[in-house]
Amino acid sequence: MKKLFGLLAIIASIFIVSCTSVPSSKVTYDIQIDYESETPAVTLEVSPSWSNNLFYGVGFEGFYCTFNNNTEKTIRIVWDESSLSYNGSTYVPFIEGQKYIDAKNPMSPAAITKNGSISKGVYSSNQPHYTSGKYGGWSMNPINANEVQLLFLVKSEKGEEYITATVKSIIATE
Repeated sequence: MKKLFGLLAIIASIFIVSCTSVPSSKVTYDIQIDYESETPAVTLEVSPSWSNNLFYGVGFEGFYCTFNNNTEKTIRIVWDESSLSYNGSTYVPFIEGQKYIDAKNPMSPAAITKNGSISKGVYSSNQPHYTSGKYGGWSMNPINANEVQLLFLVKSEKGEEYITATVKSIIATE
C-alpha cells in the first residue's frame, strides 16, 4: 500500500510539474540589419520567436526571415556560407523544410527570382535534438542566448555580399 501511495505521489508530481510554465515575461527585440553595399541586392526582414518552455528551456526558438530580391535578375542565398553565431560559437543554418538528421549539413542555395521574395524559418544546426526510446523523437531546443548574429551570403549578378542581422532579446518580467 505504501508503494502504491508513493507511486501515485510521483505521478501526481509529474502531472503538476508538466502543467506549470516558466513565469510570464515580456520579450522585445532589438534587431539591427547591416548590408555591405549601399544598394543591396536583397533586403532582409527578421522576425524572432521566443520559447518559455519548462522542459526545453528559455530562449530563441528561431527566426522567420524574408529575403526580398531588389534586382531584375535571379539571386541566390548561399546557406553553406551563411551562419548563426551566439555564446562564442558559430553554426550552419538549419532551414525550415530540412530533415532533422541533416541539420549539420547546409542546404543547397535558395534561388529568388527577379523582384521576388522568399520566407523561411531559420534555426541553428545546434537546436535539433533526438531523444531515443518509446516516447523519444526529434525536437528543437531553444537557443539559450541574449544575442544571436545571423550572417547570410547573397550571390547576384553584381557579385557576393553579406547581410548581417544582430538580434538582441530584452526581457522584462511581469
